[in-house]
Amino acid sequence: MIRFFLFIKENIPFLWKWIEGANGFVFAVLFASRFSRAEQDAFKRFRLEGFVFRPVAEEDLPALGKMILSQDREELHYFEAHEFDTGSLRRMLRNPSFLMMAVFDEGKLIGYFFLRCLVNKKCFVGRMVDKAYRKRGVGRVMNEIMYNTAWDARFRCFATVSEKNLLVMNAHKVNPRVVFRGELPDHHILIEFVDKKKVV
Repeated sequence: MIRFFLFIKENIPFLWKWIEGANGFVFAVLFASRFSRAEQDAFKRFRLEGFVFRPVAEEDLPALGKMILSQDREELHYFEAHEFDTGSLRRMLRNPSFLMMAVFDEGKLIGYFFLRCLVNKKCFVGRMVDKAYRKRGVGRVMNEIMYNTAWDARFRCFATVSEKNLLVMNAHKVNPRVVFRGELPDHHILIEFVDKKKVV
């Protein structure tokens, strides 16, 4: 099923947008309140002194697009969640099944992370930290918020990663919550983030 959706996303964009819209509608009816509670709880539980973690608001979108596009070109090549112009970001923000979150340092947006939630009770995660703020613990807190929001909502938590993205692949190899679930087309790997307190 994941291979099928990836094929559509890459090759039939108009159909992918329809699927996203339909998924968002069903998700809003069945799961939105559950995720709202889980997300609020995760923001309370996982913090980092000096930084604010919260959902993205519409007024954040210009700063979000600017932050993303200021990163290295190679990193953007692997960050394929969606387009980065304000219109595309607004469309994603208005989709109930796409939970957009950000990190701020004294009001400056310095990180972006998200959960793409599917009605089959699976989430796909992604994150980006501004290059000036790395190795300060921001990414670790992002991970905890994403994973625990998904788990507390009783969804499984996944990511797809390019084998060529060595920085991210090496990080996942030492992440104790990562379980490699298989190979995907175009040299991508499917990984799952699991709660080690539960049976895998």
